[in-house]
Amino acid sequence: MSFWVNCYKVMTMTVKEMNISERVTQEFGSVPEPDISLVIANPYIYKQSSIEILKYFVNVKKMPGVYVTVNMPYESVRQSLADAGIDTRMIIFVDAITKTVGGNVDKVNGCFFLNRINDLTDMAVAISNAIQAISTDNKFIMLDSVSTLLIYNNNTSVSKFIHFLTGKMRMWKMNGILLSLSTVNDTDFLSQLTLFCDRRIELDN
Repeated sequence: MSFWVNCYKVMTMTVKEMNISERVTQEFGSVPEPDISLVIANPYIYKQSSIEILKYFVNVKKMPGVYVTVNMPYESVRQSLADAGIDTRMIIFVDAITKTVGGNVDKVNGCFFLNRINDLTDMAVAISNAIQAISTDNKFIMLDSVSTLLIYNNNTSVSKFIHFLTGKMRMWKMNGILLSLSTVNDTDFLSQLTLFCDRRIELDN
C-alpha cells in the first residue's frame, strides 16, 4: 500500500512542477509593471518555483535583476540556474549564506558576499549597491526565502526589513518578488508582509 501511495505522491509532485511554468507566466503576465509580489509555495515545489520565476523575468521578459540568496551559496545557485537555461550574466547576486556557514569566498564579479545573514542593514546596503550596478531602468529584485531569514532573525526585524525593502522597490519603480514557504506558522506575520506587497500568489493552490 505504501509503495502506491509514494508513487502517487511522486506523480502529483511531477504534475505540479510541470504546471509551475504555466502558472508563473499567468500570474506575472497578467498585471501591469512594476509590481511587488509575495509568492508562497510548499517545500516540494519551492526550488522549481524560484527557477521558473527567474526564467520568466530573465528569459521571457529579458530583464536583468538582483537575486538575494539566503538559502543556498552563490556557486550552487548559479550552477542550478545555468543548468535550467537561465543566463546568469543578467543577474547580480547577493549571497547571505556562504560566509554565514563558514565557506571560503573569492572575489567574484556579479556577486556581493555578506558576512552574516542576521545583519539586515548590511543586506540592505548590498542590495542598494547591486541595484545601482544595473544601468537599465527595467529590472527586478528577488529574495529567495523570507522563511530562512526568520531562522536567523526575529519576526519584528524581518518585518521591518521587508517593509524597508518594498519601500525602496517602489521608489526605484522596479519589480519585486519575495518568496516564502507555506509552512511558516505565523499567519499574522505573512498577513503583514501581504500588506507591503501588491499581491499574494500561492503557487501550490
